[in-house]
Amino acid sequence: MLLPLLATLAAASPFYVETPTGADRDAARATEAGVTRAGESPRIIRRFVDGAGWRFFVRIEGFQDEADATAVAGKLATETRSDFAVFEVEGDHAVRLAVVEAGSSPPAEQRTASDAAPILFDVLQAHGATASTLQQIRTGPMRLVYRRTLPGDRVAETTWLTSGGDVRVDVTPFQGPVRSSSTIVSADGAWLSVDGGAWTKQDQEKSQAVVGQLAPDEVIPLVLALGSALPSRREFERMTVVDEGAGDEDLVVLRFAGDAAAGPVELAVSPEDHLIRRARFGDAGAVEHTFDDYRAVGDLEVPFRITTVRAGSEEPDIVEVVAFDTAPRIPAGAFDVE
Repeated sequence: MLLPLLATLAAASPFYVETPTGADRDAARATEAGVTRAGESPRIIRRFVDGAGWRFFVRIEGFQDEADATAVAGKLATETRSDFAVFEVEGDHAVRLAVVEAGSSPPAEQRTASDAAPILFDVLQAHGATASTLQQIRTGPMRLVYRRTLPGDRVAETTWLTSGGDVRVDVTPFQGPVRSSSTIVSADGAWLSVDGGAWTKQDQEKSQAVVGQLAPDEVIPLVLALGSALPSRREFERMTVVDEGAGDEDLVVLRFAGDAAAGPVELAVSPEDHLIRRARFGDAGAVEHTFDDYRAVGDLEVPFRITTVRAGSEEPDIVEVVAFDTAPRIPAGAFDVE
């Protein structure tokens, strides 16, 4: 009797799922009802065992591959509180492949870096950044105007102007007590003017470091550097998909857990336009950037509002872009020291 039964199963599908055999018909019926409620089509099978009498178990057939059968076994083990085994029909016999115990489920499928690669490709295309974008922004011509909220409800407006590698940064008060200043850094040196006063010579290396903190790629972190970062940085090469947008935010989350050479990085991407909405860096999200109000600037998509939260800080750092011009008219004498 067993051989014809296995032949029939093999003809229908090579995999099936069933419970252990038991002497209690009512228990088998209860399990059958639970499997039905879970959306599957079970049947009770009875078998006579010499010396033990009739035995009963529940079987679900119709699986074409092991993954589907195992997934259903995990679902049923959780929902019915019964053990389920996965079998494969091989010729005239069946091989038990796995047993999922009551109340448990099979391990979740592990995502790999290859799952994140096409998403990151879409991200790169959506933002429009190339390998030369960062260099073009740093050397110019380029003009960026932004307002930054400082502690104490103060707001400073900063204008970054660069051409041919020369940089001028003007900071002016927009709200609250903010001291105005202008800094010029060029191949010839560095100069500073405070509150409209006379230009004074500065240490060039230190001035470069100061204005570098106010540069476009610093106040709009990561986004402008995507063209060079995504193809080369290990953090992005080793990212995996950890959330496919089923939550309240409806964002696809990619993560690199960190290793001995680089710290953790997490990106949350819109599945609709492939733009980055959030980026986290460091353990437990030590630094988190939120990107809003994306606008087209030439071939680039640029967030015009960036909110940064740092661990241990009570107030967020908020940047609102006023103007972003990659082909500005440079005023005559803009980099001259009067």
